[in-house]
Amino acid sequence: MANTIVVDIVADTRKLVTGVNTTNQQLGKLNGTATTLSKGFGLVTKALAAIQGAKIVWGWINDLEKEQIAFDQIADNFGKSSDKIIKKVEELSEKFKVDDGDIAVSLNKLANSTTFRYKKLLPQITELVLLADNLAGGAGEQVEKYTNVWAKALRSGKAFDGSDLTKFGIASKLTEAEQLKFKSLTTITDQVLFLYEALQEELAAESLKFTTAQEIEFEVSKLKDAIALILQENVLPAVLKGLQLLKTLLFY
Repeated sequence: MANTIVVDIVADTRKLVTGVNTTNQQLGKLNGTATTLSKGFGLVTKALAAIQGAKIVWGWINDLEKEQIAFDQIADNFGKSSDKIIKKVEELSEKFKVDDGDIAVSLNKLANSTTFRYKKLLPQITELVLLADNLAGGAGEQVEKYTNVWAKALRSGKAFDGSDLTKFGIASKLTEAEQLKFKSLTTITDQVLFLYEALQEELAAESLKFTTAQEIEFEVSKLKDAIALILQENVLPAVLKGLQLLKTLLFY
């Protein structure tokens, strides 16, 4: 009887050891599989990150190309004065913390909305647009809105009335006497020059207000443009040449 019990215990012990060993082997395989999967997912994550990064950078390049088109249009709209106008755009960009490409687009829209005789006023009008944007708390967010208001007003070719001041987003910075004076003027030229002169204090750089986030966003925007320009001039041509070579090898 005792011998039978010993044999049973030994047999059960062997089964237990075997079971433990088997379990350990399975856990070892599972751990190895988990490690492999982790590495695999890591590679996929890196690949996806690279693709996403490429999309972002490609977006920067596309934005830069749109800006370049806008500056080319300034040359078409202003001819011999274009260099002076472009320099003014760059100055306004730094002053109002608004992307120079957005300002160029605004200026071109204004130019396409009026006759030649008013084009000399467009740098001042653009600055008034940017002032309205700043007063509204933006750093470029409201530029399109106020550009459209001015473009519509200029397209009419008629002197502005009192309601235009409210639409322009600058009425709050004019005294009652200044608003009455504005309404009494009978030409667009006189009205624009009056507004520009009356709002000189508000147009001063030290009077403009920006949040820290807006200032950082503007600096980041400039950095993106600089990176996009380097890639456009130095990397993109080589990539396109490589793709063309690959196409030739695969299909010809």
